Amino acid sequence: MASLRKYVILLCDDPARAQSAQDMLERVPVCAAVAIAPDLFHLRQLLALRIPDVIVIHPAPEASHSMHYIKDLRKDIYIDGIPVFLYPVLPDAHELLRILTRLHP
Repeated sequence: MASLRKYVILLCDDPARAQSAQDMLERVPVCAAVAIAPDLFHLRQLLALRIPDVIVIHPAPEASHSMHYIKDLRKDIYIDGIPVFLYPVLPDAHELLRILTRLHP
C-alpha cells in the first residue's frame, strides 16, 4: 500500500494559502509528502531533488498571470509526463483523494 502514496509539489505564491492547501493535501490519505514551491525557481530546485507524482498549482483566484505557470512548466524537461493540476480553489478532500488515487503509482 505504501507504493500508492504520492509525493506532491504544491506551487503557490501566497504563504497563507500555501499553508492551508498543504494542510488539506496532507490530510488526503494517499499523500506521502507535500512540498511547497513559492515560485518556479523553487519548483525547479525541488524537481532537482526528487521528481513528484503530481504538481498542484494553487494560484490566487484574482491572479490573471497564473496561467503562464502551465506554459512554463510544460517547457521544462524535468516535468514531461508529470500530471499538473491547476486549482484556483482547491476541491474538497474527497475529490482530491479520487484524483490522486487514479494516478498511476
